[in-house]
Amino acid sequence: MGADMITEIGIIAGAILEFLEEKQSPVSITEIKLHLDEPRDLINMAIGWLIRENYVHIVRDGQEYFVFSKEPSFSKIFEKCLCAK
Repeated sequence: MGADMITEIGIIAGAILEFLEEKQSPVSITEIKLHLDEPRDLINMAIGWLIRENYVHIVRDGQEYFVFSKEPSFSKIFEKCLCAK
């Protein structure tokens, strides 16, 4: 896998994390694919990378898989820091 492919997967992984932060709830892989309009295989690789790196959880409900963030969003952490001052 070339550096360009790794970069592309990383960019898609970042977009997935942003989408999860925006939604604030579990999101189906189908919904992620519709929102991002990126190649299915690259989205699957990005989700796999996020799972492997422990950024997201994935659960199955019936025939669908749902992804959700493991950590509170960076914006919430930032707000907490600002409010503590």
